[in-house]
Amino acid sequence: MSAGHLLLVKVGTEPGLEPIVNRLRLLLPKVKLFGITTEHSSTHTLYDVSVATSNDTVLGSYPELSSNTCFVRPELYELVMKHESALLRICERVALHDLTSVTRPHFPIPMFNNSFDDRQQLVLRQFAFWDHVLQHHEINAVVSQNYGHNLWDFALEIVTRSRQIPYLFFHEVRPFLSSQYVCESVADLDDLSFGKHLINKANSRGWSVGDSTERKSRMLEQSGISRRPEASQVDVPETQSSKRSRPLVRLRHYSRYPLQKLRKTIRRRILTHKSKQEEKSVSTSTIPNNYVFMELQSQPNGTTARKGWMYPDLREMVGHISQNLREGQTLVVRESPRQWARMYPRRTGFWKSIAAIPRVVVVHATVPVDELVRNATALIETSYSTLAFDAVSQGTPVIVLGHTHLRGILGVFAVGVHGDFAHSMQLAEEFACKKPSLSEIGRSIDLWTNETRDSTIEGALSSFPTDVADRNNYIDRITQNVAGVIAAWVVEKI
Repeated sequence: MSAGHLLLVKVGTEPGLEPIVNRLRLLLPKVKLFGITTEHSSTHTLYDVSVATSNDTVLGSYPELSSNTCFVRPELYELVMKHESALLRICERVALHDLTSVTRPHFPIPMFNNSFDDRQQLVLRQFAFWDHVLQHHEINAVVSQNYGHNLWDFALEIVTRSRQIPYLFFHEVRPFLSSQYVCESVADLDDLSFGKHLINKANSRGWSVGDSTERKSRMLEQSGISRRPEASQVDVPETQSSKRSRPLVRLRHYSRYPLQKLRKTIRRRILTHKSKQEEKSVSTSTIPNNYVFMELQSQPNGTTARKGWMYPDLREMVGHISQNLREGQTLVVRESPRQWARMYPRRTGFWKSIAAIPRVVVVHATVPVDELVRNATALIETSYSTLAFDAVSQGTPVIVLGHTHLRGILGVFAVGVHGDFAHSMQLAEEFACKKPSLSEIGRSIDLWTNETRDSTIEGALSSFPTDVADRNNYIDRITQNVAGVIAAWVVEKI
């Protein structure tokens, strides 16, 4: 392998997982490691070169932009702006971020106030900076802790691909938390062969170690195949200590820029209340006889913003589904409880526009979701949700829009980006008529679980699990396995 430059995006920055980067140095001695440092002092000297700090990324507050030497090349603009609508949509995550906790833009760049021009200029700044980084440092490959689901890392991913630089990412998703999928594209989430290939290659070189003895049983529990009595669905009650500490947490939040934060909170509460009232004005508790059911994803949502393809625009999704329903069918739509819990208001007129679509019924959020799923012809979901997984486990067919890792389970019909929704609807109805036994469905989930286990890496990269019995063994295992897979991929690409 020749010498090269590797950019690591949030890999090894979680406290305790810094050894991943050091392990990569041993496996790839000729490769120079670049990265993005965080507020944790352990990351300040972690990489050979730091290209940015995490506090600079949110608002594009990069010092290099102050010199006016960075700009979006016309050739780059031609390649990347086909993603403009998705990028402008994901700017909503920036608007809801606590912007007092990150570095503000350097003069003469104005503060981000979420206007259309603010969003457009922020997108252009991200493109210009990451294009500069990749060119200036002669980056040969990029490895990310997750696919780009914030604005800055999504822009980085787009620029990387436009420059035809190899890009690899890990991905952790329910039901298999503490398992890392390994992909080169969001469209390949359901292709387990790629991750299996890299894991086998790392194993053949002696660069990785096996799973822990409890991983198989844990994944079976996560998939619902095997459950311990204590692994119930009952919510864990909030402790008295956490209740007492809640006011302190809120006080700490408002300690910096209190008026600005209070004004923002009040505005969100007012808009959320208005959104609730609008939803209530068009909703009903009467459920039709022949219907398919969809619980809307909360917005803004980093998962559906990428894996949902065009369907984060929920009005377009509902309209598409409505036009493809079978004769006599109705689409029942329900709000996600997470939307109100997070005080994320829908835009003004959202619920009226949904209710105005033919053959669509909005049911009130108080209608039990279990009843809606149980009596539905099919459940419709974008990419993934726990509700979808539970539904198919109980025999209700699920139609998945966008990119998903659920493909292969009996009763799951993935439409994908270029799929035919009407055909998937027909397959779901045939499945409902045949009524496969729950044991048949369980066997398909069991097979899918085993294939997933063979093609993913045990461990988490964005957090440290609280139930780890042997911390040192956990760190050693994830260090060797993640570094081994990255090294196996880099050897192929550089």
